[in-house]
Amino acid sequence: MNELTTVTIDSIRNKVKATKAKSTMRYYLAMLSRLEKYAQSSTIDLNKVNPEFVSGFGDYLARAGVTPATAKLFQMSLRAVLKEEYGKDNSDRFRSTFKNLGSYNNAKTSTLSFNELVAIKNLNLEQKSALWKARAVFMYCVYGAAISFESLQAKCSDNESVNILPQQKRIITEFEKRYATGFFEFVSHLDANQYSKLIAGVGTLANTASTLAPDSVTEAWISAAHKYGLSADLIAQSVATENDYTRAIKTTQKFDEQEISQAIKAVANQISDETPHWYVMKCHGRGAAETELHILQKASFLQDESFKTFHVSTNKTTKHKPTGNSFIESMLFFQCTAENAAKIKQFISKDAFVYTLIGSSTPAYISVNEMRTFMLLSEISSSDLDYYFPEEKHQQPAITTGDTAKIVYGDYTGHVGIVKKLMNDEYRVQIEFKSLGGFRVTATVPIRFLKFD
Repeated sequence: MNELTTVTIDSIRNKVKATKAKSTMRYYLAMLSRLEKYAQSSTIDLNKVNPEFVSGFGDYLARAGVTPATAKLFQMSLRAVLKEEYGKDNSDRFRSTFKNLGSYNNAKTSTLSFNELVAIKNLNLEQKSALWKARAVFMYCVYGAAISFESLQAKCSDNESVNILPQQKRIITEFEKRYATGFFEFVSHLDANQYSKLIAGVGTLANTASTLAPDSVTEAWISAAHKYGLSADLIAQSVATENDYTRAIKTTQKFDEQEISQAIKAVANQISDETPHWYVMKCHGRGAAETELHILQKASFLQDESFKTFHVSTNKTTKHKPTGNSFIESMLFFQCTAENAAKIKQFISKDAFVYTLIGSSTPAYISVNEMRTFMLLSEISSSDLDYYFPEEKHQQPAITTGDTAKIVYGDYTGHVGIVKKLMNDEYRVQIEFKSLGGFRVTATVPIRFLKFD
């Protein structure tokens, strides 16, 4: 064994430019740029390159936001460029340094990008029952922060309780609508080899760049976590099934169970948003009330789904005040998931126009704050607000008469008044202002529009 030397990254870079094809050169050069930043030096002392150095490079790449597939490629590229520098006399030492890296060809079987994951989720498998079932199992595992098939099967066989996300609940519901058997019963009897073959078939139909396998759930979940923007530490502590990428992350920040649970929910929503959002349509074939009734009666896909509607009405039985604005009165606001909003858009296209994102056919959702503000300005009753925003009731500040309040929303922002009277309606108070044009003015103001000292 010969003594190892120090090499410059520039000398390796020049060799790459002289020997590698253009199609692969860019990956090597990108890796060397990352390596230089990781080592914080333009030279590499080969005597200090050991398994910890290699895994540390993986940790650095993860924290830099490099995808798992690219991180693995960079580590493999590092091994390739250093092999010649070690020489034949140090081959044993070279193998020891990179012993934990494995084969890139083997690693490629589990790489999966976020776009490929979405393609798998959206794949039309209506006429392919076996593949539909396998895809359901795969996506269930992905949503659960990459539960392994073996772990899921063990939980099913042992009747172990599992925390279920809305996305997983939807899979179970759809599965049991289609087939006579229950989802968990099906999983408990599913042969692992058969499942592996079916998943590979799903990957082929979805055009994935590499073979889809049961353990691809980890790569899939990590890709979605990166897309959402989770930190490397949070990814490593949240994922249910580790791989080389997560094992390379040296966690420096600890997260509690609630933070991990919120992260898992956020990543699941990144893949398939099950959060109910508010949308709006302009009704032209029917009025808002008639359109609402038509959707509720005829849109069978909304059965057992969360779906709420709101429209400003001039009907004398309602507590909404007439607006005298036919445009507003033709608007039907509705709350549902993004998937169901797209279905409603198609279902109601002859009678109403669902507003979409600019240059897109995707329905544009309204933020909760904007919708709440609109309803408050429409002066709907407190019982209606409780129905639409049940969490709001528990967020009201403690207020007493005589408290100072400043308007923080609308044309009169900045004006200060005194709480004159607490209303029966717990969402509003009566405020007396002395600064509006020098006159004493009393007005009923939504609590949400005020800041109290």
